[in-house]
Amino acid sequence: PDDRARVMNGLANTLKSDSPFWSDEFRGRCSDGSYGIYYDRAYILRNEKGEPEKMIGTAMDLTGLKKYETDLAESENRLRTIVQRSEEHT
Repeated sequence: PDDRARVMNGLANTLKSDSPFWSDEFRGRCSDGSYGIYYDRAYILRNEKGEPEKMIGTAMDLTGLKKYETDLAESENRLRTIVQRSEEHT
């Protein structure tokens, strides 16, 4: 819900433009109440007047990847702290 206005505005602006592509990353609520992170992208099919008629797209669940990136960054920070502290004591 926190990302809805931003995503909808971005989509609306893309549909008003002549761009054939739209994409965005956002959080979405899962059926169990948790939140996932998703990446949507679409190709916009337009009629002869350039008006959008259809969108063909895909959605990717990035939740696991984002968790992995966060866990990796935390691990790197812990390791960096350990190395810095060990250097202080040598």
